[in-house]
Amino acid sequence: MKKKSRITKYTALLAAGCLLFAGCAGSAAQDPTAPSMAGEPAKVLAAAVVTDAKNGSGEDTAHFADGLVSQEALRLFLTADEKNHVYSPLNVAMALALLAEITDGDTRAEVLDVLGVDSIETLRARVEVVLRAAYYDGEEGTSLPAASLWLRNDFDGYNTETMQTLAERYAASSYSGTMGSEEYNRLLQDWINEQTHGLLKEQAGNVKLDKETVLALVTTLYYKASWQQPFMEQLTTQEVFHSPSGDVTVPFMHGSTHGYFRGEHFGAVSVALQDGKNFWLFLPDEGFTLADIAADPAYAEILAGTAQPQNVRVDYSFPKLDVTDETDLTDVLKQLGIERAFDAGTSDFSPLYEGEGPQTYVSAAKHAARLTADEYGVEAAAFTVMAAMGASFLPEQPIQFICDRPFMFAVADDSGLVWFAGAVNQPGA
Repeated sequence: MKKKSRITKYTALLAAGCLLFAGCAGSAAQDPTAPSMAGEPAKVLAAAVVTDAKNGSGEDTAHFADGLVSQEALRLFLTADEKNHVYSPLNVAMALALLAEITDGDTRAEVLDVLGVDSIETLRARVEVVLRAAYYDGEEGTSLPAASLWLRNDFDGYNTETMQTLAERYAASSYSGTMGSEEYNRLLQDWINEQTHGLLKEQAGNVKLDKETVLALVTTLYYKASWQQPFMEQLTTQEVFHSPSGDVTVPFMHGSTHGYFRGEHFGAVSVALQDGKNFWLFLPDEGFTLADIAADPAYAEILAGTAQPQNVRVDYSFPKLDVTDETDLTDVLKQLGIERAFDAGTSDFSPLYEGEGPQTYVSAAKHAARLTADEYGVEAAAFTVMAAMGASFLPEQPIQFICDRPFMFAVADDSGLVWFAGAVNQPGA
């Protein structure tokens, strides 16, 4: 039986993810003085994905990241305190898919359970469709997921079949260098910044590989789309937002739409984006909180397209946004059910090595994301280094949906696959 290994995981910026694997080094050779590329299979595979983009169906992409937008996940990611929060369920899910590929046994089973699939074969089929749906770059918008492997150049015990699977199925490019060296860390940071268009430079600068790292898996996601109907800048007004720490005056954008959704204690509307996605706004009723939204099954039903809207005009407004967040995923993933991968005594990373490998477990898991929204559209990125209906009648007057107190948002497609989700408590902070 192969020895278990040790992994350090970092989550991506703006929908970027990175898994770092550290452990006892096993066999060692002389350290070269500079990093070198081991190969770039992602460029060829990415072209194939782009060519086939938009061919995935909503049914095939639905439920892929459900475990990461469950009531428990929303509570852990968005409502633990009164700060602004944003994360990318899609990006974290892709990082977990990579984690599933390099684990086995009960360790893999826990990861698959959070991803909502029953086998690695089902996961691979789902990922293929999700990548096709999530990879596009054109006039309607941009969505660019990416992945990479960062290997030690003094260790030759990696399982070549596993590495090939990651390259072919996840478009993962691969690099080799001296773990812990300034040159290798800079190469990794530059790669993340390039994939996320520099939206998370500060966070990328904090991603570093130490000399004990065995392998790093990095996933990123960059997203940008214009509104179907841009907001008029001349209608943007300075309004008061009632934050938990006190009132603040910030610029609000104003618009109108048809279709209003109700949960038990919240309302929701969507703003259409040119790429076919929806930017959702979830506003709790007076006297209720964001935690009440997260605990309501209607939230998931609305995103999944199974809730029925009231066919009524809604005049809405919400602040211009620039929300950045960093999340330590270790406790979050443990509470969601992924425990063995973080325990050196129970983790199984045997697919990662040829024969005997170093003792491996996930020693760190971090996620960073950023989302901006102005009069023209939405731009976002992330990395990982991993409605009961309310009223039964239609009001005669338009509904006033004013996000002047803490609210939640999400970017999702019609199947309910969520690119980004967030909470705004302090706009402008």
